[in-house]
Amino acid sequence: MEKRSIAIIGGGISGLATAYYLDRLSEEEKLPLGITVYEKKNQLGGVLETFCEDDFCLEGGPDSFISEKPWAASLCRELGLANELMGTNPNIRQSFVLWKGRLHPIPEGFYLMAPTLVLPMIRTPLLSWQGKFRMAMEAWIPRKKFSGDESVASFIQRRFGHEILERLGQPLIGGIYSADPENLSLEATFPRFLEMEKKHGSVTRALMSMKQDKKSHFGKASGARYSLFMTLRDGMVSLVQALEKAMPKVRILKNAEVRKVECLRSETWRLEIKGGLFEEADSLCLAMPTPAAAKVVGFFDPSLADDLKEFKYESVATVHCLFERKKIRHPLNGLGYVVPASQKKKIIGCTFSSMKFPGKADKRERHEFVLLRAFVGGAFGRASFDAEDKTLKEMVAKELCEILGIETAPLWTRIFRYPESMPQYEVGHLEHVQKLKRRIEACPGLYLTGNAYRGIGIPDCIRHAELTADRIFGDLLPGGKSAPQCVGAGEVKEKSFRG
Repeated sequence: MEKRSIAIIGGGISGLATAYYLDRLSEEEKLPLGITVYEKKNQLGGVLETFCEDDFCLEGGPDSFISEKPWAASLCRELGLANELMGTNPNIRQSFVLWKGRLHPIPEGFYLMAPTLVLPMIRTPLLSWQGKFRMAMEAWIPRKKFSGDESVASFIQRRFGHEILERLGQPLIGGIYSADPENLSLEATFPRFLEMEKKHGSVTRALMSMKQDKKSHFGKASGARYSLFMTLRDGMVSLVQALEKAMPKVRILKNAEVRKVECLRSETWRLEIKGGLFEEADSLCLAMPTPAAAKVVGFFDPSLADDLKEFKYESVATVHCLFERKKIRHPLNGLGYVVPASQKKKIIGCTFSSMKFPGKADKRERHEFVLLRAFVGGAFGRASFDAEDKTLKEMVAKELCEILGIETAPLWTRIFRYPESMPQYEVGHLEHVQKLKRRIEACPGLYLTGNAYRGIGIPDCIRHAELTADRIFGDLLPGGKSAPQCVGAGEVKEKSFRG
């Protein structure tokens, strides 16, 4: 059988995982494939970057993934990284919210936007008595009468009231998506809560029911479920390196920026690489942010480019600061803190890296220093993200010192910026994805994958990549196309999704 060629543009986790699963299918089914990954930078991994500084492990992008979605952990084990997997500090099971200059523990049992335990919500100083009463009324709030998508902010305020939205929901959810909940699609980001309201008429009643179900994860843990977060001992870049090592037959080109693509009459894809190089492929997978994908396809399909441009992104930066432990008055008895937008701070959240992953963040036996990782940018911090390095370092150090009672400046600070890296799943997101899917189906041999469509987390990207690989491979098999397939937001509804 003639060897079929596949071009994958983008060497982040989505592109690499797509190549890996295609390579595996090629071996299993004895169908020869020529797979090429084109990455414009001189390194793979996209936002998965790990750096070492004075025996400290600095994660530029994500520092962990959630194991409740099994695909990332499963891939790590498959790649021989089982012994590298580690969870968060088992001795710390809380995080904080900054409110009026003080760090308050997130009430035990609070899950993203809703309580699962009563007493911690009654005792928390984060809410007024009026706010607590409004929250308690949720069980008697009628379910939504209108159909269709709504914003996360609308849902939380409608069901639990303004204080829950402002002081807990917005900072916690904003910390995940770097988004404004007023624009964030409930249907695309937290469909589980929508289903709770539909089925039980109340989110509170639904959560309480799940807590009684021993088979549900709510019956085993509550609150932020910190034990579900996992990382790799030598950094998230270990996953990138293991993927590259696991597919020696895949051709990986770095510093290879694809300027444009076009579909030839023979349904062959022609790629123009920066520097004047041209290559061809039978199938083309765009595993890149939608603004970049729009530029690549704009030459042959301006309408598709316009659809891709409609997806919006926010920019984020991580700022790592090293302090002497004895100079910090706060006990650091948590994993970190988040900041409500109403508090008008530059930092939107901070991870106590040395506390969260001891033995990873600091690989030395004596823990005389503390590594803190602050986040700036997102929907509420665009000006902070755009600040010059010197200004940004000063702003972050000033806030950390004020909030944590730190007596001296950091020993050193490192900044990692990721412009337009966080896709914004705005209201109507799934409808737009379906529209894009229909347009992609009119382009035989063209596929999309990445964090812009069906989930922003590492496990989501890996699962979507696997399903995309299944679809590409199925379409290359003798006899025609694979069956119509789709992936739902955050969970698999059918076997695969093309676009």
